[in-house]
Amino acid sequence: AVVSTQSTGDDQLLQAVLGYLKNNNLQSTEAALRKEADIQGDEDSLHIDKMKQVLTNYKSAQHQERALNQYGGLCDFVEKSLEMYRGELSLVLYPLFVQIYLELVLGNQPTLAREFHEKFGSQQEGREDDVKELETITSKEALLLSVTFSQFRSNKYVVRMCKDSFNCLLSHLQDNSHVLLLNLINLHLFVDVFDGLPKPPSQLALSNSTLMGDGMRSVNQQKMLYGVQHSPAMLNALLDADEYQEEATFSETDPKKKKKKERMILATVKLKDKMKQVLTNYKSAQHQERALNQYGGLCDFVEKSLEMYRGELSLVLYPLFVQIYLELVLGNQPTLAREFHEKFGSQQEGREDDVKELETITSKEALLLSVTFSQY
Repeated sequence: AVVSTQSTGDDQLLQAVLGYLKNNNLQSTEAALRKEADIQGDEDSLHIDKMKQVLTNYKSAQHQERALNQYGGLCDFVEKSLEMYRGELSLVLYPLFVQIYLELVLGNQPTLAREFHEKFGSQQEGREDDVKELETITSKEALLLSVTFSQFRSNKYVVRMCKDSFNCLLSHLQDNSHVLLLNLINLHLFVDVFDGLPKPPSQLALSNSTLMGDGMRSVNQQKMLYGVQHSPAMLNALLDADEYQEEATFSETDPKKKKKKERMILATVKLKDKMKQVLTNYKSAQHQERALNQYGGLCDFVEKSLEMYRGELSLVLYPLFVQIYLELVLGNQPTLAREFHEKFGSQQEGREDDVKELETITSKEALLLSVTFSQY
């Protein structure tokens, strides 16, 4: 029997798409595609066989060349897409560029790898340093020694995009039979799809400035302690206090719980005493002058930091500027407050009106009357 090459290609594409949808828990989309393609039941074994076949074929030079053509087609598609989706669609270009280059290197195709890098490396805007480093990776050994790009093989690059952008991307890959790109996305990318409008330019810039793309949403669910970092003993007391509150629903007749409560009360008293001591010291003019010097040092540090981190680091400068000024005012240090404002107020870009209003606050009464800064 003669098997149609076109039919085999369609089967590979269909199974690759189904595999991607299944791995990313897009159940409703997977079910709709299975129904439309008249695929009955869960065909995991068939999917695995197909995936192995596709990945084996991908190692050949012919399929590697095809991957280059598919990547070029994806770049053209992103460039011609609607502006509202173009930003999110472009987020997949850099990780796919890295993965294809690494596949060519690991597949002993140095000539193709070099040609691919020369053709598409200049299109990776904002990634010039990484692209330059990637060019130095010409063997498996070099990849293992690279702190940056070894992570691309052991971790998934995270891309967050809205459902409409994702559907546009999936439709393009499916309609053009880009099986190899689908497999690379399935193996090395985690596409986090959300409902709503595409991300604004500010969030897109942030996504493009990180090593492995967008952070997983779970990173925002870990416990955070605000303010100045405490000593380990004070930090443990705070964490123990929080743990005690979570277990407060249990019976207090339990000897272990009662003993723990007594320990917590003692730790809380000690913590309050330490905090009072720190705050008392801070009120002195000596400590307030030291705060000014530390703030100046922080400004210099942010200014000299790597460009990729400078934007986020600068976010702490304005709230610290406000807090130090208010502490000087409330600590009856008007001269220091005025000098501090004159020295660092002009550096608060985009906050000119607030800085001007802050200068009028010279007493506790004025602070209480300020709608803006009483919130601080």
